[in-house]
Amino acid sequence: MKRLLLLSLVAGWGGLGLAYTAPDIEADRLMTRGLQLLYEADYGEAERFFLEESAKDPEEPLPWVGLLFLYHLQMYEVDDLSRIKEFKAALGVARRLAKRKVTVRGSGWDSMIEGAVQGMSALLEARQEHWISAVRKGLRAKKSLKVALSADPELWDCYLGIGAIDYFGSVATKDFWILPGFSDQRRRGREAVELARARASYVRPLSEFVLLYIYYEEKEFESALALAHSLESRYPGNALAMSWVGWLSRRQGEFSSYLDAFERVAGLGENRFHSLYNMGYARYLAGGDLDLAKRNLRAFLAAGPSARWQARAYYRMSLIHERQGRPASARRALLAATYIDPGYAPAKRRLQRHGRMRPKE
Repeated sequence: MKRLLLLSLVAGWGGLGLAYTAPDIEADRLMTRGLQLLYEADYGEAERFFLEESAKDPEEPLPWVGLLFLYHLQMYEVDDLSRIKEFKAALGVARRLAKRKVTVRGSGWDSMIEGAVQGMSALLEARQEHWISAVRKGLRAKKSLKVALSADPELWDCYLGIGAIDYFGSVATKDFWILPGFSDQRRRGREAVELARARASYVRPLSEFVLLYIYYEEKEFESALALAHSLESRYPGNALAMSWVGWLSRRQGEFSSYLDAFERVAGLGENRFHSLYNMGYARYLAGGDLDLAKRNLRAFLAAGPSARWQARAYYRMSLIHERQGRPASARRALLAATYIDPGYAPAKRRLQRHGRMRPKE
């Protein structure tokens, strides 16, 4: 299901580049400035900018597409639906304006705008776990992007959306490749994303973020880590780039770097990308201050994460208790994890190892 979420996610992302050449100077300025603010994660300024631009030209859908991307990023970073109301409102306006542009003018640029809006609509469905609808709308977005390319083959930015949908759609449907209508399109998808990285006008950095997921999926961890470091150096306020440095450092066994990365993320505030959880886990892996690791995890739990993440935090807490020689506390943490998320297999397996005894500490 996470892969289907990513599939719909990149469908929206891929439409945000939108052209080799904007139809006018104002559109180019809006795209260049708006995306730069998003890449730099200056969300307050980005929202102000898009709202001001929407007031200047009430018939232009681009600012509303930018707001959709902004609201998604804000929710994605903290793993909640806190801006879903604003997202839905912006989606309604963007859909209406984009459709009108296609009807009145019908250029390749307009088709790409419409594809972007359709991709963001798919994203909304995925965030609410309406998976079938998300996939259907994602494919509709891909169709619009292809229409745009047929009108102008030099709309390089749209290859990001097309390539990402091909790649992650194949990953999500791997078990069905033997059936008619399903096939492995990963190579073609990766090539399209790489083409967008090389030739797109606006979404080259975004293409690199998508390539991080592809490198990780294909176990090219060294390439992924180098790219993550590059993105963080260019966009030092971007929590996603920092988080990728942390996740990949953990995968490579560099636990101190894992901790350092999420301490940088935590410095941005709002527990972005579960920074407190990752700091606690990093301290456990690095053999650091285990009491501080538990405080990190308790602070994470106090912030009210989803049930899935609560279960994982309690599971990590159980590992720390075990290392500290507190089996009864470890068992209680495992019971909490399995109660909150009965399907969380690591906690269930570890609880079975503890058996039914109630050890004393």
